[in-house]
Amino acid sequence: MAGEPMRWQYRSGFGFAINSGCFISPVGPKREGTYAPAARPSEQLLERAFTTRESQPFSESDRRDAAEDQRAWRADAVVVDPRLPDAEALRITAERLYGAPARLVGGMFVWNVRSG
Repeated sequence: MAGEPMRWQYRSGFGFAINSGCFISPVGPKREGTYAPAARPSEQLLERAFTTRESQPFSESDRRDAAEDQRAWRADAVVVDPRLPDAEALRITAERLYGAPARLVGGMFVWNVRSG
């Protein structure tokens, strides 16, 4: 589990929430313990980019799922650390998924995903 996002949140004075925050709970049909809730569709897509280090194809259904995930998380932004070994795959996948290029803000790739 990567702790840097939580350290970044702490340094910001907890001024924002992180989706799938750290807690232990049972998820899935087997009710296995995990440190996060069941992954939402766009989270799974970005996780594949992270683990394979390759940009991922997506469909219009994936784009609709991403919009629904953003609403469920009440997300204002998606943030990727460009220092990650997989950052380029994540950046390309996210740019395609969110339909906009990343902005470099405070040393991080950021997408504004506010709805309306």
